[in-house]
Amino acid sequence: MKPESIEDVEVFRGRARAFIRESFTRRTRVPGLRGGQTDEEELATVQHDRDLQRILFDAGLAGICFPRQYGGQGLTPAHQAVLNEELVGYDYPARLQSPSISQCAPVILEFGTEDQKREHLPV
Repeated sequence: MKPESIEDVEVFRGRARAFIRESFTRRTRVPGLRGGQTDEEELATVQHDRDLQRILFDAGLAGICFPRQYGGQGLTPAHQAVLNEELVGYDYPARLQSPSISQCAPVILEFGTEDQKREHLPV
């Protein structure tokens, strides 16, 4: 069986940059938690972030370092760094990238059973 090739980092950068510029708006709010919002505003912000995350996923720009068999892209930390660089200044789902959330999946990948991986990692 032939191993899958990994997209060149600079090719990935070009693809990510073009997609982000076409699909996302320049940031008009500072990403962060709550910030004095009402419950309704907070729920709307969470939904907005989920919608943005879905856009990234559908474009192949989410789960960059996750293995493909669990719904990820199977790419490298260098690819993730490039995506992070290209997202600067754009409205992106920052709350979903926070350490408390983004650290759960790596722990499941490292220590979880196959059943736990299948249940909690696919998107």
